Amino acid sequence: MSENKPVAVLNRKEVEKRTTLARTTIYRKIKANTFPKQIQVSENRVGWPESEIERFLSNPMAYTPNA
Repeated sequence: MSENKPVAVLNRKEVEKRTTLARTTIYRKIKANTFPKQIQVSENRVGWPESEIERFLSNPMAYTPNA
């Protein structure tokens, strides 16, 4: 039996704070497929799953998205 755990979603400001990356660097790395992609949270909001940001931070130079 699996439990549904809520997914923590971080906004851009929080991602910038945790990664110390600038907004332009984050989006450049997303385009290069070396940073987690954002998800649509609501009609006018996007965010990043906290688990993906933590995975990125564990090894930023070797990060690749999940297949």
